[in-house]
Amino acid sequence: MREADLVAGLEEDVIPTLDERIEDIKSSIKRLKNTSGMEREDELDETQKMIAGLRNELDGFRLDVEGLETTKAQWRQVYEGYDEKYRDLKNELEMKRRLHGQTEAEATLEQVGQVTDKQLLNIAQNLNTDAIDRLQEAERDVQEMIEMNTEAAKVLLSDRETMDRIRNNMGSIRNDLNIARKQMTAMARRLATDKILLCLILIIIIVFIVAVLWFVISPPISGDDFTK
Repeated sequence: MREADLVAGLEEDVIPTLDERIEDIKSSIKRLKNTSGMEREDELDETQKMIAGLRNELDGFRLDVEGLETTKAQWRQVYEGYDEKYRDLKNELEMKRRLHGQTEAEATLEQVGQVTDKQLLNIAQNLNTDAIDRLQEAERDVQEMIEMNTEAAKVLLSDRETMDRIRNNMGSIRNDLNIARKQMTAMARRLATDKILLCLILIIIIVFIVAVLWFVISPPISGDDFTK
């Protein structure tokens, strides 16, 4: 194929196709802001396929450029420009996928230092809200366990000292959860000027969630335990 024909194909076919694919990917990424749950997961997968298609188009473009002679340098610059756009779109999608697929704690730790202070503050606020919701849910579960254990204890146990110890332990957990929630709220407000505190927030979240989960899944106290 003559070079003139190859250049004409690049100008009339390849470049318009690349521009169209890039615009489609940008639109798909924007739509992610208005989706959640399975719909967001489907949109992420579809956008990933579009990114892969763009990569294939660019690989073909690169091979065409290597087949040129007199205009190779010029078209190589054009290719590099489109390749840079591809990398930017891929990185943007990867960040959104990580924030969606991983726990917010892991995603934020990986991205800290790569986002602006405003973005970091938004992430921290979202983390704080989500963590509080989880703690409140765990607190409700603990409260339900308190009620169930209290009723069971009234039937099976007559030892007042044992009942008091159970209630005190449960109350201590609720107090710890309230303290943790207040600490996380205070830390989130300071996070705009001190990124290091984000790590402390995440550590507190993990420690208390693990503590609550450990208590929830631990076997309940039986009557035999008290008679030993």
